[in-house]
Amino acid sequence: MIIPKSKRTGLSLLGRWLLEYSEEMGISLTALARRAGLSDGALRYLVKDPSRVPTIETCLRLAAVTPLNANEILEMAGLHTTESTENIDPLRLELTSLYSQILEPLRIILVENARRLVQFSHEYHVAPKN
Repeated sequence: MIIPKSKRTGLSLLGRWLLEYSEEMGISLTALARRAGLSDGALRYLVKDPSRVPTIETCLRLAAVTPLNANEILEMAGLHTTESTENIDPLRLELTSLYSQILEPLRIILVENARRLVQFSHEYHVAPKN
Protein backbone atom coordinates (compact mmCIF):
# COMPACT_ATOMS: atom_id res chain seq x y z
CA MET A 1 0.00 0.00 0.00
CA ILE A 2 1.58 3.27 -1.11
CA ILE A 3 0.14 6.52 0.16
CA PRO A 4 2.00 9.70 -0.85
CA LYS A 5 3.38 11.59 2.15
CA SER A 6 1.24 14.61 1.23
CA LYS A 7 -1.92 12.48 1.64
CA ARG A 8 -1.01 11.09 5.07
CA THR A 9 -2.47 13.94 7.10
CA GLY A 10 -5.76 12.12 7.75
CA LEU A 11 -4.07 8.98 9.03
CA SER A 12 -3.96 7.94 12.65
CA LEU A 13 -0.65 8.27 14.44
CA LEU A 14 -0.26 4.48 14.38
CA GLY A 15 -1.24 4.29 10.70
CA ARG A 16 1.33 6.91 9.75
CA TRP A 17 4.02 5.15 11.79
CA LEU A 18 3.18 1.77 10.22
CA LEU A 19 3.61 3.21 6.72
CA GLU A 20 6.84 5.00 7.59
CA TYR A 21 8.30 1.97 9.38
CA SER A 22 7.43 -0.46 6.58
CA GLU A 23 8.92 1.93 3.98
CA GLU A 24 12.05 2.39 6.08
CA MET A 25 12.46 -1.39 6.40
CA GLY A 26 11.67 -1.95 2.71
CA ILE A 27 8.80 -4.34 3.44
CA SER A 28 5.09 -4.28 2.75
CA LEU A 29 2.41 -3.95 5.41
CA THR A 30 1.44 -7.52 4.56
CA ALA A 31 4.97 -8.75 5.28
CA LEU A 32 5.03 -6.84 8.56
CA ALA A 33 1.65 -8.28 9.51
CA ARG A 34 2.92 -11.80 8.80
CA ARG A 35 6.04 -11.23 10.91
CA ALA A 36 3.76 -10.19 13.76
CA GLY A 37 1.54 -13.22 13.29
CA LEU A 38 -1.41 -11.13 12.12
CA SER A 39 -3.71 -11.65 9.16
CA ASP A 40 -2.40 -10.29 5.86
CA GLY A 41 -4.80 -7.33 5.79
CA ALA A 42 -4.76 -6.42 9.48
CA LEU A 43 -2.31 -3.54 9.22
CA ARG A 44 -3.75 -2.28 5.92
CA TYR A 45 -7.13 -1.89 7.63
CA LEU A 46 -5.54 0.06 10.48
CA VAL A 47 -3.94 2.42 7.96
CA LYS A 48 -7.01 2.82 5.72
CA ASP A 49 -9.46 3.45 8.56
CA PRO A 50 -8.06 5.94 11.10
CA SER A 51 -11.01 5.29 13.44
CA ARG A 52 -10.12 1.61 13.68
CA VAL A 53 -8.49 0.73 17.02
CA PRO A 54 -6.20 -2.29 17.19
CA THR A 55 -6.51 -4.83 19.96
CA ILE A 56 -3.97 -4.93 22.75
CA GLU A 57 -2.87 -8.28 21.32
CA THR A 58 -2.11 -6.64 17.96
CA CYS A 59 -0.07 -3.96 19.72
CA LEU A 60 1.88 -6.58 21.68
CA ARG A 61 2.56 -8.51 18.49
CA LEU A 62 3.83 -5.36 16.74
CA ALA A 63 6.07 -4.61 19.70
CA ALA A 64 7.57 -8.09 19.42
CA VAL A 65 8.72 -7.49 15.83
CA THR A 66 9.53 -3.76 15.75
CA PRO A 67 11.91 -1.53 17.70
CA LEU A 68 9.08 0.12 19.65
CA ASN A 69 7.95 -1.25 22.99
CA ALA A 70 4.36 -2.16 23.72
CA ASN A 71 3.64 1.04 25.67
CA GLU A 72 4.74 3.20 22.72
CA ILE A 73 2.53 1.29 20.29
CA LEU A 74 -0.43 1.31 22.70
CA GLU A 75 -0.01 5.07 23.09
CA MET A 76 0.04 5.63 19.30
CA ALA A 77 -3.05 3.44 18.99
CA GLY A 78 -4.88 5.59 21.52
CA LEU A 79 -5.08 2.73 23.99
CA HIS A 80 -4.14 4.56 27.14
CA THR A 81 -3.59 1.89 29.73
CA THR A 82 -3.80 2.63 33.42
CA GLU A 83 -0.94 0.27 34.02
CA SER A 84 2.26 -0.29 32.13
CA THR A 85 2.64 -3.34 29.95
CA GLU A 86 5.57 -4.12 32.22
CA ASN A 87 2.89 -5.46 34.58
CA ILE A 88 1.73 -7.97 31.99
CA ASP A 89 3.05 -11.44 32.76
CA PRO A 90 6.41 -11.71 30.94
CA LEU A 91 5.64 -15.31 30.04
CA ARG A 92 2.50 -14.13 28.22
CA LEU A 93 4.55 -11.60 26.26
CA GLU A 94 7.11 -14.27 25.44
CA LEU A 95 4.40 -16.70 24.38
CA THR A 96 2.89 -14.07 22.07
CA SER A 97 6.29 -13.43 20.53
CA LEU A 98 7.06 -17.14 20.13
CA TYR A 99 3.62 -17.85 18.65
CA SER A 100 4.24 -15.40 15.83
CA GLN A 101 7.42 -17.27 14.90
CA ILE A 102 5.81 -20.72 14.60
CA LEU A 103 4.53 -22.14 11.31
CA GLU A 104 0.74 -22.39 10.98
CA PRO A 105 0.45 -26.21 11.31
CA LEU A 106 2.50 -26.08 14.50
CA ARG A 107 0.35 -23.23 15.85
CA ILE A 108 -2.68 -25.50 15.55
CA ILE A 109 -0.91 -28.20 17.57
CA LEU A 110 0.15 -25.61 20.15
CA VAL A 111 -3.42 -24.36 20.59
CA GLU A 112 -4.75 -27.92 20.87
CA ASN A 113 -2.22 -28.63 23.62
CA ALA A 114 -3.10 -25.39 25.39
CA ARG A 115 -6.77 -26.41 25.37
CA ARG A 116 -5.82 -29.76 26.90
CA LEU A 117 -3.87 -27.98 29.63
CA VAL A 118 -6.85 -25.75 30.41
CA GLN A 119 -9.14 -28.77 30.53
CA PHE A 120 -6.68 -30.55 32.83
CA SER A 121 -6.51 -27.55 35.16
CA HIS A 122 -10.32 -27.41 35.34
CA GLU A 123 -10.67 -31.13 35.98
CA TYR A 124 -8.08 -31.11 38.74
CA HIS A 125 -9.04 -27.69 40.10
CA VAL A 126 -5.65 -26.22 39.45
CA ALA A 127 -6.15 -22.47 39.76
CA PRO A 128 -4.07 -20.19 37.52
CA LYS A 129 -1.73 -17.75 39.26
CA ASN A 130 -2.89 -14.17 38.66
